[in-house]
Amino acid sequence: MMIKYITVKVILFLVIQLKAKELCTEIEGCLSCTNNANNQNQCTQCDMDYQLDQKQNVCIYIKCNNYQFYDKNQHDGTQESGCVAICDSSTQQDDKTSLCKTQLRCNSQRPSQKIMQETVITKDFFIYQSDYYVAQKEGSLFVYNRTDVSLIKTILFMMN
Repeated sequence: MMIKYITVKVILFLVIQLKAKELCTEIEGCLSCTNNANNQNQCTQCDMDYQLDQKQNVCIYIKCNNYQFYDKNQHDGTQESGCVAICDSSTQQDDKTSLCKTQLRCNSQRPSQKIMQETVITKDFFIYQSDYYVAQKEGSLFVYNRTDVSLIKTILFMMN
């Protein structure tokens, strides 16, 4: 009976540790986290190449010189490698953490308006008054809301 109790206790401990480790993955360089009163992960310990900034809740990479950023894609195992002045085009510099971070990709798709899917060639496409997209097609202009890309107006005109 005692062995079952110890086994259950060990398994429960391991599950809690794995869950805590999983929560820390969203903060780059963080080794351990706690869940704060706002139900957000608060990093409590960073990896040895990072310094904890509790106020901003980030781990700052400290092995690069000033005005350089660590790009793990360019790290080849030597101490200085991976430190770059300009991040690769597939990443962007994060001034708070001194890291080159992968750019966020949009994972949501909106269905296009039927008019946008037509095979008629678009002759011109531009932004009007910061609020509208305008597409010029053969004999017409289409005005779209820039926020949700909904069709606002179709303007037909004669061509000579």
